[in-house]
Amino acid sequence: MTVFSALIFADSDSKRMKSERTREVHKICGREMINHILDTAYAAGVECTRIVARENAHEIKDAVLDRAECVFSSDTGATANIKAFLEMTENVMVLFGDMPLITAQTLKGAMAEHLDKNNDVTFLGNGIDNNLGVYILKAEKLKELAEFSGAASSEKIRDITKSGAKFSVYNVDNADELIRVNDRIELAFATKVMQRRINTNLMLEGVTIIDPDNTFICNDAVIGIDTVIYPGTVIEGKTVIGKNVYIGPNCRLINATIGDGTDVNISTIVESVVGNNTHVGPYAYIRPGCNVGSGCKVGDFVELKKAQIGDGTKLSHLTYVGDAEVGCNVNFGCGTVVVNYDGKNKYKTVIKDNAFIGCNSNLVSPVTVNEGAYIAAGSTITDEVPQNTLAIARARQVIKENWQDRRKK
Repeated sequence: MTVFSALIFADSDSKRMKSERTREVHKICGREMINHILDTAYAAGVECTRIVARENAHEIKDAVLDRAECVFSSDTGATANIKAFLEMTENVMVLFGDMPLITAQTLKGAMAEHLDKNNDVTFLGNGIDNNLGVYILKAEKLKELAEFSGAASSEKIRDITKSGAKFSVYNVDNADELIRVNDRIELAFATKVMQRRINTNLMLEGVTIIDPDNTFICNDAVIGIDTVIYPGTVIEGKTVIGKNVYIGPNCRLINATIGDGTDVNISTIVESVVGNNTHVGPYAYIRPGCNVGSGCKVGDFVELKKAQIGDGTKLSHLTYVGDAEVGCNVNFGCGTVVVNYDGKNKYKTVIKDNAFIGCNSNLVSPVTVNEGAYIAAGSTITDEVPQNTLAIARARQVIKENWQDRRKK
C-alpha cells in the first residue's frame, strides 16, 4: 500500500478558454498543464496517480500517455475504478489539472504536515482563501464519497470537516501557486510566472540570460555554464546546449543539441545537432535531421535539411543543402543549391572531404563529388566528379561584336 497517491481532476470545460481543446492540454512553457501537475506530484513523492477526466477529454489521455491512468467521469465503472484505486493507498492528494504553478516544495510541506498532525484532512490555502479545493486526506475518508468530480468532492470534504474530522490548513505563501487557469489571460500570466522560475533557476546554475523577460525557455531544456542567451530567443522541447555557447538574439531552437563554444545568431534549428565551436547564422535555417560537425560555418541565408555536414566545412551564405552527406573541410560558394527533388522523389548527394564547390553551382541529385574535387563557379553537375579533378559544366562564353548597335537598329 502506498503512503501518498494523487487524484487529479481534469474535468473542466473550455468555455472561458474559448477553445476546441480541453483546457488542461493547453501548454505552458512547452508542456501541457496536466503534465506540469503530474511532474510536480511525482517530484513531491506521490507514488501513483489517477486522472478523472470528462468523457470527451481523450486529449488528456493522449497527453499523459502511460504516466497516469485516466478515468472518464461519465463512464459506468468510473466510481468503482476510483474506489479500487483508493484501496491501494493511505492518503490521497486531490489536485486539479489546470493548476500548473503549484510546486513540489509546497506539496511536500503539506504532506509532511498531514502526517505530523495525523490529520484526516489537510487543506492548502493562501491566508486569504482557505477553501480552494486542494487538499490531502486519508483515503478512507475519500471512499465515503458517492460521486467523484472536482466540485462534488470539495462540497463533501467540507461536510466531513463539519462532522468532527481532524483538519488543518497548510498555508501557501505564494498565492500564484494556487491559481487555476481558466482563460487565455490567466494562461499568459501562468506562462510568465513559469518562465520566470525557469530563467531564474538557469541563471543560478551559471547561465547568463541578458533579458529574462524577453527569453522563452522550456523547462526540459538543459543549458551549460557560461552560456549567454540574448533577448528574443525561444528554446523549446528537449534542447541541450553546451558550455560557453552564445545563442541569439532572436533565435528559435526546438529539440536541438548545440555543442560547446558554438555561436548561433538570429537562426532557427529544429531537431538537429550542431557540434563544438561552430558558427550558425545570421538567418540560417537548420531543418530536422541535420548533423553539423565541429568547427563549421553555416552562414547567412543557408538552409539545411537532412544533411550530414563534416567537421570544418563552410557554407557561408545563400546556399541550400538537402538530403546530402558532406565530408570534412568542404567549401560551398555563395548560391550553391543541392537539387534533391525532381517533383516526385528526393535523392541523395555525396560530397567527400576537401571538395570545393564554386559559387552558383547546382548539384543535381543523385550525384557524388569525390575527395578534393573542384567545381567551377556556375556549373550544373549531373555526373560523378572524380577525385582531385576540376569540373566545368557550363556553356562556353561567346562574345557577339557590335550586338548592341544591331539590336537598336
